[in-house]
Amino acid sequence: MSRIGINPSRFKKTDYQPAQVTVCVLTYLPHLEGYFRQRLEILKLSLGSLAANIGSQADVLVFDNGSCREALEYLDALQQSGRINFLIRSKENIGKIGAWQLMFSAAPGEIIAYGDDDIYYYPGWLEAGLEVMNAFPKAGMVSCVPVRNAS
Repeated sequence: MSRIGINPSRFKKTDYQPAQVTVCVLTYLPHLEGYFRQRLEILKLSLGSLAANIGSQADVLVFDNGSCREALEYLDALQQSGRINFLIRSKENIGKIGAWQLMFSAAPGEIIAYGDDDIYYYPGWLEAGLEVMNAFPKAGMVSCVPVRNAS
C-alpha cells in the first residue's frame, strides 16, 4: 500500500547535539531470585549514583540484555523521566561481547564511558577521567575504576 503525501518531518532540522561523552551501562536481571535477589536494588543504586554525578555533561545509554519485567519497568521509568537518554532492549541475553558491539556502535558521543550495572559512581569520576584523557590525547583507553588496596 503506497502512502499519500510526504512525511511532515522530512525537511525539519533537529536541534539535537550529542554530548561529548556517552556513558554506556550494560544490565542483565533475568529474575529476582537466588543470585539476582538484590540486583534490582543494586541497579537502582548504580544508576542513581550515575545520575547524581554526571549532571548534563554526558548522555546515558543503557543496554538491557534480557531482563525481567520489574527491571524493564524501572528502566522505562528512568527513560521517561529523562535520566536515560537511550535505552536499547534485547529480548534475550546476547552475551556481554554481543551487547558491547551493539551498545558501542549506537553511542553517539565522541567518548564512551562504560560500566556494568553494579558500579557506584563517585563525585568527580567523569571529570577525572576526562582530565587524564586530555593530558594524554594518544591514550586509547582510560580507566576510572578505583582499585582496592592501591597506594
